[in-house]
Amino acid sequence: MKKILFLAIFLIMISTIFAAKKDKELLFSGKKFYESGNYKKAMENLSKFLELHKNFKKNFFNYSPRVERAYALRGNTYFKIGDFKNAIKDYKNSLKINDSQSIVWHNLGIAYMKISDIDNAIKSLKKAISINKQQEKSYYYLGICYELKNDLKEAEKKLKKLVSIDNINGNGYIKLIDINLKKNNLDRAKELLFTSLGLKDVPVSIFKLEDSIFDIYIYGYYRELPLIEQIMEYLRVNNFKKAIKLCKSELKKNGKNEEVLVSLGIIYFTKKKDSDAINTLKEALKLKKDDVLALNYLGLTYLRKGNREEAKKYFEMANNVRGNLISNVLLKYIERVK
Repeated sequence: MKKILFLAIFLIMISTIFAAKKDKELLFSGKKFYESGNYKKAMENLSKFLELHKNFKKNFFNYSPRVERAYALRGNTYFKIGDFKNAIKDYKNSLKINDSQSIVWHNLGIAYMKISDIDNAIKSLKKAISINKQQEKSYYYLGICYELKNDLKEAEKKLKKLVSIDNINGNGYIKLIDINLKKNNLDRAKELLFTSLGLKDVPVSIFKLEDSIFDIYIYGYYRELPLIEQIMEYLRVNNFKKAIKLCKSELKKNGKNEEVLVSLGIIYFTKKKDSDAINTLKEALKLKKDDVLALNYLGLTYLRKGNREEAKKYFEMANNVRGNLISNVLLKYIERVK
């Protein structure tokens, strides 16, 4: 009898281990598919995972961070395919399990903003900040929300807070320039541009313009950063020596690469080596003539050198490829500020 009982317990343990392994694989493969842009497969795997946990209820004895993160990640997947209402539902389900997730409140705010529910967007973004005072991206989108409500004073206040937390945040500076242009405060717009271009003995900020909207973290899963992200991470912490070494090593090993050349051009721009930045970015454009990042950085470099005509030319080229924040705002700046 004892042997039978022991065998039954052993079989239950083995089945539990295999179930847990399958459970984990569904979640992590869902994340991998998400990161590779295969949102259909990501949705499929995350939905299978959540179906296994459909009766999950958090209590003192029953808590799994994986369930809350699966809802958050599926919410991001819905967001990516433009299904903002289902994204909101999943973010809320994640927050029901753990309402102290600053980044999920942030993403919920962005989803509300996408369906023009600005009041709920503001509430969610403020909640994100109440949990994490350093949630810099939330200040940025709060600034946008207040701008949409035509409350430029409050928008400027939030964006000032952003650059006080992160004084090399290009998104914050460009939006502040835009708001001051709207307020016809041209001297302040000029001062902000000079600061962001590193003309006032402060770090150059513009290179942080490409911040992603989402942060995703799944318990127990880590990945090696792709080459370009490694380069940008060195740049973010002002380790120019390692960033340049990584770029040059890659170019020597594998030949000319447009993304690496653009990264190297950005590094030269950040180090205020304007001639090297221009030459490198133009090399990148020979490989891909409509690279918006290269075009914008060429515009920024010429603007810092005081060559407004060349700057305007490259901003217009970038805007013709794909209108974006930096080209739009700085074209307005060149037209209005002398």
